[in-house]
Amino acid sequence: MSDLILFDTNILVYAHNLDSPYHLKAVSLVQAAVEGRLEVVLAQQNLLEFYAIITDPRRVREPLSPNEASSLVTDYLNSPFKIIFPDQETLNLTFSLNKDSKGGEIFDTFLVATCVSNNVKSIITVNTKDFKPFPDIKTIGLNEFEYAAG
Repeated sequence: MSDLILFDTNILVYAHNLDSPYHLKAVSLVQAAVEGRLEVVLAQQNLLEFYAIITDPRRVREPLSPNEASSLVTDYLNSPFKIIFPDQETLNLTFSLNKDSKGGEIFDTFLVATCVSNNVKSIITVNTKDFKPFPDIKTIGLNEFEYAAG
């Protein structure tokens, strides 16, 4: 695939959560990206959300300690993943993309705006419905995603 693909935060969470029914598929995709067999980006927001979720006992059955989670985030920062960041126009773009966002939905909208600002055209996620309102981003379900291993 020549287009950059963003992993949604849930891919990272499931890759590190052995209890998840998505664990094996998520960990295989993360491994493929780390080994350079799959070109994937992460947004700064993904790493912050990952840390927040993986350390929260209300969200995962076996949360990591802050030190363990920080170590994983550092590993991602030092991996082949390209990290993308919002730019000067990302916040304006957020509010022009979906004027109907409410509550926590704004974070998905901001993630899409960050992708658009960085010319990222696809997101792999378990929650495909979260990104359906955004025609500028191709949403790929984790179970539907196929890549050429090798």
